[in-house]
Amino acid sequence: MAFSAATLVFIIALIMDGTIFLFFATFHMIAFDQLEKGYKNPEDQCTELNSVLFLEFILLVFLNVLFGVSREIFSITLNLPVILYYIIRYRKRSRDQRAVNHLYLYNPTTVMDQEEFSQG
Repeated sequence: MAFSAATLVFIIALIMDGTIFLFFATFHMIAFDQLEKGYKNPEDQCTELNSVLFLEFILLVFLNVLFGVSREIFSITLNLPVILYYIIRYRKRSRDQRAVNHLYLYNPTTVMDQEEFSQG
């Protein structure tokens, strides 16, 4: 029994969605809980969160490239709003973040702001 390219891409997508992206979501929740309770230093926590967030974006784009190779237009259109969300979120970083860290979304000086916690 041979697999088509679309079947193989969907198997990869299920593995990535079921394990990797679920782990990233859980990691973010635990990290922000540690920040809120004061268990961890904001600078160290932001470094970890930024690396995970950037990896998550790269994996999502890679997954959509695989969908494009297998000509799964419907799957690309389902994932396109998430990619656009990441792009908009990256472009709306604060001016301080743009000056200090070009690739990072979380800044140690603003991550502990109480208004940020109440919005999230």
